[in-house]
Amino acid sequence: GYDTTGTFTDDGKEITSLPFSRLLDAGLYCNNAKVTENKVLGDPTEGALIVSAAKAMMQKGTAERVMEIPFSSERKMMSVVVKQDDKYIIYTKGATEVVLEQSYRIAQADKEVPLVTKDKKDILNINHTLSTKALRNLGFAYKVMSADEFEKLKADEKQLEKGLTFLGIQGMIDPPRIEVKPLIEQCITSGIRVIMITGDHPETAKAIAGEIGIKSEALSGDELSKMDDAALSKAVEKISIYARVNPDVKLRIVAALQKNGHIVAMTGDGVNDAPALKKADIGIAMGITGTDVAKEASDMVLLDDKFSTIIAAIEEGRGIFHNIRKFVVYLLSCNLAEVFIIFFGVIILQNLVLTATMLLWINVVTDGIPAVALGLDRAEKGIMHYSPRAFQTQIISRRLWIEMFIFGIFLSVFVLGIYMINLKESMRDAQSAAFTALVVFELVSIYLIRSGYRVAFFSNKWLLISILVTLGLQLMILYIPFLANIFSVNPIGLDDWMFIGLASLWLYFAFKLIRIALDKILPKD
Repeated sequence: GYDTTGTFTDDGKEITSLPFSRLLDAGLYCNNAKVTENKVLGDPTEGALIVSAAKAMMQKGTAERVMEIPFSSERKMMSVVVKQDDKYIIYTKGATEVVLEQSYRIAQADKEVPLVTKDKKDILNINHTLSTKALRNLGFAYKVMSADEFEKLKADEKQLEKGLTFLGIQGMIDPPRIEVKPLIEQCITSGIRVIMITGDHPETAKAIAGEIGIKSEALSGDELSKMDDAALSKAVEKISIYARVNPDVKLRIVAALQKNGHIVAMTGDGVNDAPALKKADIGIAMGITGTDVAKEASDMVLLDDKFSTIIAAIEEGRGIFHNIRKFVVYLLSCNLAEVFIIFFGVIILQNLVLTATMLLWINVVTDGIPAVALGLDRAEKGIMHYSPRAFQTQIISRRLWIEMFIFGIFLSVFVLGIYMINLKESMRDAQSAAFTALVVFELVSIYLIRSGYRVAFFSNKWLLISILVTLGLQLMILYIPFLANIFSVNPIGLDDWMFIGLASLWLYFAFKLIRIALDKILPKD
């Protein structure tokens, strides 16, 4: 236990032993982080070691750091040498099992004794128990040297780190953010598989993964290194937790997933993550804690380092895909209908149903303004429940081509129908009615297209405004003499508006029934 006076206790008894102080010292000196104004500058794990020492009222003394052997994912440990008076002390921290391999003695109470096999087993069992509680554990050791000994060993880093005295383990917990578990569940529902790759102990990785909803066995980097590519390709389909991995193994995991046909997004913040970030289909670097190397190797940088931002980006990307599809389908279906109208008008009626000015107006205003507003639709409700494969298809599928063709035929039939009804009065009246009908029918098609998605009818205010503006401009063309002369149109009567209204309703509901029939014959993507 611990109380705010700086006292650590074990079963109510105060801990005052020298090894305990040495253990905190090791965490304090073998450290590159700083804590200022209650904020950690540097690695959060190292910041936690500074805090644990501070709780015992301990701070760095006058000892001067003279050498550092940096941490690497291959070595899995870090060492520093500090000069204290006329002695040199090496402090080492790292994976408990690795530090134990470098240790020949163990500190007990007020003495140091040889580190025997039984002691190593006991320590590793304790380390395993702590790991199952989701604690990230670091082993600590030290060695005191004279100036002469240090001078002889400093050129050989491997020898310098041998013959250490094991001090103990510091376990710390980095609890997952509350929002992560529901986000993982959302990923699973969406067909997105989340894989954890970490440098932590396998049991720690499994415990943390279990807390956030990732259920899988764990494989260590050593186990993966022994696998050939064929075995790894099979393993990555079943295993979602990888622990104690080095950069080469991360790269192999990404490559194996890609070889199996998966689209891989990789997140990382360190220099060691750069190769895998570069290899992945989408490399995502952390903007706050990420190194410059990781950011350069990635395709995307998270400014807030939050997993939720990735999920929000996926949802936004899916919404953009749908909006592009709606935009393209709207423009193509309208233009296809216009082609049919002109073609059949010339072939059957031997007349131009629409003038060049009318067609230009329709393409620029009636098609253009609502199409832009259509691209501002929000992502549909439940879009994250779809499989990722639904967004890896062509923008215009075979089903959509069939729908556009059928709609184009329907629309052209009604436009040609109102044209023929009014042709007995005059060519100008017929063209005016056909022109207006086409504008209204194309606006109706917008809501027909949107009805295939789970979006509220009035959810896009810009679309509503664009439709009202388009209709307003059409009315101005019809009923303001100056504009009517420019477009060579006459005002249309109430009977024409009734025909257009009834035809619009028929188009909408008839096409909905056709979609139901198509669902049985040719399902959507």
